[in-house]
Amino acid sequence: MPEVTLLICLCQLLLVRYAASIPQVDADCNGNVTLPCPAVNQENMDFLALAWYKEDSNGKRHGIIRKSDDGVMAFENGRSASFGTMHSLLLNWVNASDEGTYLCAMSANVGGQNKEARVELTVRVCRTEVQLTTVNYVTSLRANQTSQVCNEVHIPQTWSLLGFGAVAAVKILLSIITIKGRVGDANRGTKLDEDSGRDDVKNGIEVKKDENEE
Repeated sequence: MPEVTLLICLCQLLLVRYAASIPQVDADCNGNVTLPCPAVNQENMDFLALAWYKEDSNGKRHGIIRKSDDGVMAFENGRSASFGTMHSLLLNWVNASDEGTYLCAMSANVGGQNKEARVELTVRVCRTEVQLTTVNYVTSLRANQTSQVCNEVHIPQTWSLLGFGAVAAVKILLSIITIKGRVGDANRGTKLDEDSGRDDVKNGIEVKKDENEE
């Protein structure tokens, strides 16, 4: 049992020393930051290649940028970056997604020794991003409310236009019916007058005939 306790203490001590050995760099949100490469102690070191990586929570490396005798090359899908003095890593416009552990890996020439060193980056809270997100949300909410109000206004106007159209159609129909009725009455009056005239003529002929017979 004492051996287990001693082993746990040794592991904790190693972890503390390992964590303490990693340089910590703080950066402001949307600011620029320089990450030093602890594996390099002078500007004109002789090496085959030097590359920067970012490690995820599983320890997997994601390449950022690399330099060699052939020049500087950015890794595909890597974050935009550049080299600074002493082969440091320059990051512009950092945000919360840039936080994490960065690895500087130096590949030595034949007969040399490869070196690796890590740097921990912490980005302060992006208050501006939070405020902008809130403003965008409020603006979007107001725009949606305005759109809903406009839609609610358009519907009654549409129904009003349909109502006015229906009333106008009814009025036109009633006018047509009234005109037809008046025309019919006039035609019937004319026919009655014609019939009455025929009767008067007929009666006059009969009276004249009776007088002649007498």
